[in-house]
Amino acid sequence: MLGTFITEWTDGFERCKQIFASEETCRKFADKMVALARYYKFDGWLVNVENHIEPEHMPQLLEFVQYLTSEMHKLDPMSKVIWYDSVIQTGKLKWQDMLNDNNRMFFDGCDGIFLNYNWNEQKLKDSVKNAGARPHDVYVGVDIFGRGCFGGGGWNTNKAMEVIRRVDLSAAIFAPGWVFEKHGAAKFIINENR
Repeated sequence: MLGTFITEWTDGFERCKQIFASEETCRKFADKMVALARYYKFDGWLVNVENHIEPEHMPQLLEFVQYLTSEMHKLDPMSKVIWYDSVIQTGKLKWQDMLNDNNRMFFDGCDGIFLNYNWNEQKLKDSVKNAGARPHDVYVGVDIFGRGCFGGGGWNTNKAMEVIRRVDLSAAIFAPGWVFEKHGAAKFIINENR
């Protein structure tokens, strides 16, 4: 089970200014995350920064990702730190829906990348090329609610999964509780096995 570190929009921007102000502050924050992982027995972290980062703070953000990964591996060599496809190398919030030169620095600094949901098959094929020897460290986002997702989600989630399998990447499923959340408890077993 991964813990999630998420920052979003204006509030996230302000928090990130504090966390990534210096190497000392970003390492201190990463150390707290490792302590949380130890206490709650997390297998790692999903790092999801969905807000702009000041360009002068980008070296600290990358240091944070690398340091967190290194420290988690000391805690548990099998741990995973996964970067969410959001901020690019300039600090701009710009989802890529693929692994490319704009987000590669984060992929190279941790154990994998969770791609945003608006991908297409060509972007996945390009991601395979860009991943080199690490294609299974590319986790393709699938939103079961179907918001912008290949195949439309819901009962058609298998369409996205077929493409992901065909190109031989990994999958990251958002909202696996969709059946219960959307259709309720009354016929849950029937719906879940549909």
